[in-house]
Amino acid sequence: MIGLGLMTVGAALVGTLTATLVSWVIRPRENAKDRQLSAIRQELAEIRALLEAR
Repeated sequence: MIGLGLMTVGAALVGTLTATLVSWVIRPRENAKDRQLSAIRQELAEIRALLEAR
């Protein structure tokens, strides 16, 4: 019984650590995409302003 409990706790700990590491790897990619999307939106707003000024 003790062995089963230790194995369960160990598996849960490994799963938690793995999920944490993956979230650290994925999060910077999302932030980079958000920055790129913001830059594209800014450029689009500038293009629209130039077209409306004509």
